[in-house]
Amino acid sequence: MRPDAMILSAYLDGEVPERFVPDIEAAIEREPDVRAAYERLVALRSRLDVDLPFDVAESSRRSWTAVMREVPGRRRDIWRRRVAVPLPLLAAAAAGIAILAGALLWTTLQPIDATPQYARGGDIDLTFRVGETDMERVLQWLVDKNMLGEVNIQLPEQRFQIVGEPVFVRPAQYEGGRLR
Repeated sequence: MRPDAMILSAYLDGEVPERFVPDIEAAIEREPDVRAAYERLVALRSRLDVDLPFDVAESSRRSWTAVMREVPGRRRDIWRRRVAVPLPLLAAAAAGIAILAGALLWTTLQPIDATPQYARGGDIDLTFRVGETDMERVLQWLVDKNMLGEVNIQLPEQRFQIVGEPVFVRPAQYEGGRLR
């Protein structure tokens, strides 16, 4: 029988049944490559056989507690859970909330401009459809409200004929229906 590395490791740990021990020892004595593998395992074991710097029992208890926390179906106490938040992230979040609150307060406290657009000097485009007799009343109402600026009047679609030549008249030349 020629033992491999697994059997040699089991032999070193004392896990091989007694009936196989003489064969393994004979192979170690007879075969140089088996002896070299056995000596490597002995050297490795001596390096690992150092006193551990921590308590194995305490480490085992912590490991078991961590495993039990992750078992499915087990109720986790969410309210006692601790989350580490970096201080710069917390400060940035607080600053963002403060800026948003300040902006909301500033927009809330701004006076609302309830002045109509025409009173602020802007132009308004309105379209009226009025009968022939109501036009004077609409124009008079616009004058009374001081809203009369430029008025465009669209005449009904009819065909007009120009008779004669157009004459340009200055207002100073026109007087009550006759030219001066």
